[in-house]
Amino acid sequence: MKCRICGAEIPNGELRCPVCHAEVQLVPDYNYNSVEYMLKQQNIQNKLKEEQEKKQEIPKVKKKKKSVWKGILITLLIIVGCVILAFFAKYYIDNKNHNDFDYQMRMSRETYDSKNYADALEYAKQALRLNPESLEAKLLQASILMAQKDYGTAKQTLRSIIGTDPENIEAYGDLIAIFEMEGDKDSIKNLMDDCESETVRTSYADYICSSPAFSPAEGTYKTKIQVSLSADEGDTVYYTTDGTDPTESSTVYKNPIATSEGRNEIRAIAINEKGIKSDVVLHVYNVTLVRPNPPAVTPASGDYTAGTTITVTVPSGCKAYYAFDATPTINSTLYTVPVKMTSGTHIFSVIIQDENGKISIPTSETYVVNN
Repeated sequence: MKCRICGAEIPNGELRCPVCHAEVQLVPDYNYNSVEYMLKQQNIQNKLKEEQEKKQEIPKVKKKKKSVWKGILITLLIIVGCVILAFFAKYYIDNKNHNDFDYQMRMSRETYDSKNYADALEYAKQALRLNPESLEAKLLQASILMAQKDYGTAKQTLRSIIGTDPENIEAYGDLIAIFEMEGDKDSIKNLMDDCESETVRTSYADYICSSPAFSPAEGTYKTKIQVSLSADEGDTVYYTTDGTDPTESSTVYKNPIATSEGRNEIRAIAINEKGIKSDVVLHVYNVTLVRPNPPAVTPASGDYTAGTTITVTVPSGCKAYYAFDATPTINSTLYTVPVKMTSGTHIFSVIIQDENGKISIPTSETYVVNN
C-alpha cells in the first residue's frame, strides 16, 4: 500500500506512513478532489517539509557542538603545553642561574641593597659554593652578616680574607668597624700590631698609636736627671715609677720626671683620640752619685800672721761648710766669704755638698798664727 499523502510505500500492518507519518486511510476517500481535502493535504505536506528541514538541521547542530568541544580541547591542550613548556623553561633558567656565580652575586647585592638580608645571605652562600676562593663573595657575605649583627661569623669571614690577602684594605676596615661597635679597642691594637702591610697601616693610621719617646736615653748617670716624655699630637701619656704597667688610671704626664739615686724604672703608655693604646715602654735610669772632690783651700798649712784670711773654692751648685779643730758637717758654719785666721795653732776643715746632696771628704789645713 502507498501513502495517499507522500506516496511512500507503507509496510503491511502499519497504521502510519513511515515517511510523513500520515494515518493510513483504510476506507478510500471518495472525494479526493475536494477543496477541503486538498488544503489538508497541503498542510500535511508543509508539516512534512518542516520536519524534514528540522531533521536536516540536527546533524549540523551536533556537528557544530562537536567542533566547539574540539576547539576547547585543542585550546586546553595548547594551554597545558604552554604551561609545561614554561615550567621546563623556568626550570632550565633557574638551574642555569643557580649555577651562575655572576647571577648569584648580582642577586645578593640587589637583595642586600633592598635590606632583604636573609635572601642576600643565601645568594652569597651559593656564590661561595660555586667559587669558594672568591674574596669578593666573602666580603659581601661579611657585609650582610654585619647588617644582621652576626658579628662573630662576620669576624671569622674577615679574618679568613686577611689570612689569604694581607693587603685587603676593605677587610681590615670592616673588622675594625666591628671591634669599634663592640668597644674592643685592644683587638684593634692587636690587629694593627700584627699587620705587616704598610698600605693598610697607612690607610688606618688613626688606629695606630705610637709609644712615647723618652729623653734622655736610659742608662747610668752620675747625677740626678729629669726625664721628659713625648708622644704624637693628641695622644695622652700615662706613666708609673713603681714597677707596674700604666693604665688610664695612672699619672698623666705633664712635667719632667725627677730621678733619685739608685735604679729608676719609668714605664709609659700613650692613648690616642680613638682610645687605641700604644705598647708599654720601660726605660731604666741607674743613678750612681759620686762624692764631689774635696774643696781647694788657700793658703796651705804653715805659720801666718794674725789677720790672714782663708779662701775656699766652692764649685758651682755646691755649698761649703767649715769648722776649726773639729770635723765639719752640713750643720757647721756655711762658708760664704773668706775666713780670718785666729791666734794660736788651729786646724781648719771644710767639706763640700753638691746639688745631689753628696758630701765630699774634708779638706784640712793647720795654721800657726803668732800675734
